[in-house]
Amino acid sequence: MKKISKFLLTFSVALLLLVPVTVGAQENAINEEDLSIDNIIIDSNISLDKKGDGRVYLQMRNSDTSLTVSQQRSVLEEMGFSEKEIEKMSPAIIQEISLNGGKKVDTQTTIKQYYNSSDGKKYLVTNENRKEIEALSQKETGIINRPAGQSSNIGTMSDVYQEYPFTGTGYVIYRGKTSNAKEFVYDYYNTASWAEPPYYKYIDKLANSWQSFATSVGREAKLTTWITPQSSHESKQQVTIEGINGSSVKFDHAGLYLYKNLVLKETVTIPVSYKGLTGKHIAKYAHPYTLLTPSVTVGPISLSFSSYIGDEWDWDVTFTIDSK
Repeated sequence: MKKISKFLLTFSVALLLLVPVTVGAQENAINEEDLSIDNIIIDSNISLDKKGDGRVYLQMRNSDTSLTVSQQRSVLEEMGFSEKEIEKMSPAIIQEISLNGGKKVDTQTTIKQYYNSSDGKKYLVTNENRKEIEALSQKETGIINRPAGQSSNIGTMSDVYQEYPFTGTGYVIYRGKTSNAKEFVYDYYNTASWAEPPYYKYIDKLANSWQSFATSVGREAKLTTWITPQSSHESKQQVTIEGINGSSVKFDHAGLYLYKNLVLKETVTIPVSYKGLTGKHIAKYAHPYTLLTPSVTVGPISLSFSSYIGDEWDWDVTFTIDSK
């Protein structure tokens, strides 16, 4: 009996000794991703704190929150953006992402353009049918906008269906894990840019949506307006919550400007149990030719606008859920 008691006591002590070691190993594994592994010197004013999982965060030696173009590009390159990708980004989104930091996630983006006609039909715009759709738009907008007895003076739509003056796209930035390490944290960016004022200057709308297993924990929208290449103004825009899987923001074309950029950011969490699966968020942009601004219906990664006459751009962004 004594031998059995001695064995049980020894076994119990061994178990107690093993438990802290196991917990400690788990904590170390979690903390390693947030540990600073390098300090990257950009110049005499800024450096980057690099984490174990590759995320980088800006450190400045004074209170000035503005960055030069060269500094911005350096930050984005360290986050994982290529030179070619940076060239395609608008100045506003470059500033936004470089200040917030994190790690760029490799994504695939598909964008489509449509024309919504007065009879409720939606036409997919392609290189093959662009002239045909332009002719239809010219006819419809002439009837809509021309008072009786006046001749039509409708501007051509040719530029609208090219890459400029409008561009729209999305990005995904990895921000780490939640404090309990049970969820990934991502910033979903969607951006709409006008390199010059469009012919129809009414109220546009940008909406986004995400998957049912992704939970929004914060959102914001910013509009940046350039009057000259050297002078810009930034203002926060009100974001409308569209159910539990979407949000939207309006975009006013009023005023004279050289360039405008709207950024809608949604911060979401995704359980780590979804690691390795495909993550996705989508966006739609409505550019009406009349005073009617469409409403939006949102579901998990689904968006639809109510009827309106004008242009529409849709894009989706997919990526692999992971911390790498």
